[in-house]
Amino acid sequence: MIRICSVDIYEKNNDIKILHNIKSKVLETVNFSVVGIMLNEKNNENISNQLKEFNTYYYDNNTQFEKYIKRNKIKNIIIGINLGNINSERDVKSFIKSIRKIGQVCRKLQLQIGINEKLNNENNKSNKNNKDNKDNKNKIDNEYINDGEVISCIIFNYRDKLNIKNYEVKDLIDSIKIEMYDTKKERYNYIYDKTYDMLNYEFTVKNLCQFKDNKCIEKRRTNVICGCCRRYKNIFSKKLIKCRYLKNKKCVAKCISCKLFTCDTLKSKNIEYGIKNFYLLNNYFNFLQKLIIKYSVYTPKDKIMKRLLILGK
Repeated sequence: MIRICSVDIYEKNNDIKILHNIKSKVLETVNFSVVGIMLNEKNNENISNQLKEFNTYYYDNNTQFEKYIKRNKIKNIIIGINLGNINSERDVKSFIKSIRKIGQVCRKLQLQIGINEKLNNENNKSNKNNKDNKDNKNKIDNEYINDGEVISCIIFNYRDKLNIKNYEVKDLIDSIKIEMYDTKKERYNYIYDKTYDMLNYEFTVKNLCQFKDNKCIEKRRTNVICGCCRRYKNIFSKKLIKCRYLKNKKCVAKCISCKLFTCDTLKSKNIEYGIKNFYLLNNYFNFLQKLIIKYSVYTPKDKIMKRLLILGK
């Protein structure tokens, strides 16, 4: 399981405590580089000074990035992003584009985004040697790092919200997580599950359909007890039957297309979900893939995934 530890560094604090501490214990044996995205503007001189003791590269394009990696024999990278430079949807998309390109180079040159194995090994050695303190799981910096986490991102000028429609700070972190997976199937699976879980929370936990006695708000005055989980028996029939993937009042298909559907009653309450409302779906899939996601209703996840993999790069 890939986990991420994002470091919230405020420019006014003028220190990068987590990297200083890791460097003194572990990273002195790791040839790593901090790859800055959108950090090389005039107002970021202070940030540049903070990173000056580390190998720092400001990303521009893949060709130059590859040359830098090969010339310095870099094996690991930590990505640095400046939220102070992200103020519009265009900025977010520029960030995503850069992250995806960096991911391509990392996979091509077999680089690792983040520091993990050596950190764990050092922690394990420290714990074994420290018999007087059995509760000490991390001798490097227990305040910031939990054993097993991947240090892969430094966030400068952190803020809780981007104030950009349909985009959040955690979405930017997710874009880094995605590139840490080696295969397209793993990346698509992460995007699919992440989005499905968000939709499932909205409809199941929040109970937007307001089910009562097995009837949703749309079908409250009818005899229908399975909401919109009904389909025509076949393309020639007008008979509606219950979806075969509805088992014990729960969907076992994990169909993201069905989760995106909203009935007229919910729409009248301004409750409606589309692909554009979900950062990962909107930015990581092409037009044909989005059609698959939107219209593959009553279809299990494995079949949808096969279609997405065929149509994706």
